[in-house]
Amino acid sequence: MAWERLSAYMKRPDMTRSQRIWLPLVFQTDVEKEAVNVHLYFLKFFGCKAVDLGLGIDLSILGNCILENRPNPNFFIGLGTTSKLEIAERSAIEVPITVCENAATGAVRIAFTNYNVGHVSVDLVYTPMIPNGPGLLGYWNASSGSLVMRLSDLRVLP
Repeated sequence: MAWERLSAYMKRPDMTRSQRIWLPLVFQTDVEKEAVNVHLYFLKFFGCKAVDLGLGIDLSILGNCILENRPNPNFFIGLGTTSKLEIAERSAIEVPITVCENAATGAVRIAFTNYNVGHVSVDLVYTPMIPNGPGLLGYWNASSGSLVMRLSDLRVLP
């Protein structure tokens, strides 16, 4: 699976914060396809979590992207590291989805969550009413065509 490969690459001891991850080094073949697979893996994770929490997000849009095997232009991924943990200290943390809604209509403007495994941290941001996610510097979207991701300093764990 694409995410397993990428997360294994991120766990290398020579990985540093603010480092660029060149996806062709992670996926030697079908790089664009594997990049989309990473995007869709987290889009599905996000959608399932939204269903579990009963959030007012139009899931048909997310579902169609998954069924059509295409990235969602309003879904962004930020990769980072948290404090390095000792081998004996393993963690898997899920954070509920935070939603910012329009007070008058209830429409979701932005929703975000964070997913941590060990010292790998993933920010997931969905911006259905904010095209192209302005202000999301360092975040990646497979529909951009970029094959470079930046490993940021996401401080979630103490």
